[in-house]
Amino acid sequence: ARVCVVHAASTMNDGLYTTSNGNPSSPTPYDTTYSSRPETEYFDVYSPPISTTYGQVYWRMMDEVALPPDLVERFDGSVMAVVGYEVDQVRLVDGGEEEVEVPVPITWAYNHHYGAWLTNGRMVRLVKQRRASDDHPEFRGRMEHGSTEFWLATPLQDGDTKSSYGTSPDEEIPLSHFFSEANGGEMRLSYHGYPAGYAQLID
Repeated sequence: ARVCVVHAASTMNDGLYTTSNGNPSSPTPYDTTYSSRPETEYFDVYSPPISTTYGQVYWRMMDEVALPPDLVERFDGSVMAVVGYEVDQVRLVDGGEEEVEVPVPITWAYNHHYGAWLTNGRMVRLVKQRRASDDHPEFRGRMEHGSTEFWLATPLQDGDTKSSYGTSPDEEIPLSHFFSEANGGEMRLSYHGYPAGYAQLID
């Protein structure tokens, strides 16, 4: 299977990503700019709209967000290498000929935690599961924060789905990833990337 590197745009947010654990003996500082890797590409996705009023908390599983169709077609039966991603909170406002992104001030909406699943749409579905018990070690510390239910990426067992995939997925390549962050007010300029030559692979 061919491998292609995909990441989010390095110019999404104003400012410079920094790291606190750089190698002091290295002759060159760690480069957090994705644009310094000319072989990479990026794509953008939007979540469904979120509407809240003052004092409300929004903490729930959102509706599924489809990836761009041309990207799905390109990697159908192939492996994608994710080397990083970026995130922002924006409003889409009328800009005349097209909508324009306007960042939402952190004083309007404080993004304390967020998570995102990236799954193989032919081989995996997100399924809501119930916790077995409060003291079950498998479920301690999970992100449900006391809820009796949680979401889990579950491989499909349907024969038609497997045959439509065309080939059996490589067991060494994951079929899903869960990106979970708790960056709070630093979420826009928190670095979510890997050193050159490293990536999270997804079949």
